[in-house]
Amino acid sequence: MKDTTSVSVIIPVYKAEQYIHHCLDSLLAQTFKDFEIILIDDGSPDKSGEICDSYAAADNRIKVIHKKNGGVSSARQCGIDHAVGEYTIHVDPDDWTEPDMLEALYSAAVAKNADIAVCDYFEDYHGKSRYRKLHVPDNPDSCIRMLLDETLHSACWNKLIRRRLYTDYNVRFPQDMSMWEDMATIPRLFAHAGTVTYVPKALYHYTRDINPNAISRDITFDNCLLREKVIDILMESFNGSPTLSGYVLFLKFKIRVALIQCSSDTSRLKEALRHYPESDAVLWKHPEVSSFSKLTAWLCHYGMLSTAMLMLKIRNVFKTLKNN
Repeated sequence: MKDTTSVSVIIPVYKAEQYIHHCLDSLLAQTFKDFEIILIDDGSPDKSGEICDSYAAADNRIKVIHKKNGGVSSARQCGIDHAVGEYTIHVDPDDWTEPDMLEALYSAAVAKNADIAVCDYFEDYHGKSRYRKLHVPDNPDSCIRMLLDETLHSACWNKLIRRRLYTDYNVRFPQDMSMWEDMATIPRLFAHAGTVTYVPKALYHYTRDINPNAISRDITFDNCLLREKVIDILMESFNGSPTLSGYVLFLKFKIRVALIQCSSDTSRLKEALRHYPESDAVLWKHPEVSSFSKLTAWLCHYGMLSTAMLMLKIRNVFKTLKNN
């Protein structure tokens, strides 16, 4: 392995023996050659670790780290800790990449001296591939607002990120999260970015239906409670920015609505309400927070949760139609 390289590709691996070949073969077929692949075998009980070792034996750009199972967030951080690339990108083992992904992202980043380069992606599901266009602005604060408003996907796998954003500002993946780790981390990286550039081309294939071991991101009560940790991390990070704090607060109200909707009995409903003190007044102090956000927060505050949820659903439908 070289002491330095242009790009470090980090892949957390767990129970991936059936599809990691496709993932790795797509990376080794890249037109761009100056990269390393860091495979984090997160205590996988199947043959994933052996497959990783076989690829490492055949190509000196690949290194494997075998560790005790700690979840995807700890695996991602382990990869960052061992990376030597100027830039980093994460790839999931059940996904795959277009052959020019690294070249296109790295060239765009170098041309603009950008700290972050973002591309469009394909969503592969039930044998069909849908193009997901993102419309990424070049202003980091605008990107953060879109991430918090969930109009920009917070995934790690379509973002080439300068490694020093992690190391210089001590941005780390939270170690006790089994999901939503990207939402807790990516906005904090954008907060330290000087320049963002966008490649309007789908270069990554996000495969939704081949991995039975993938953790579900369905909206359940427990998943919503886990997103509480995301809110705590982001609120602490953006405490010095009233506008961004307002957007985080609105995200908190969205999760509150989801919690109420997921409450299956009275005791869970009371638990959901305890997680959200009536603090929506903060939203009204920030003029850059949209009127829609303020109205939804007001509805939540006065108990009209079903109306707020309906408004969110209608807005998401319009956003989906706009992006397609």
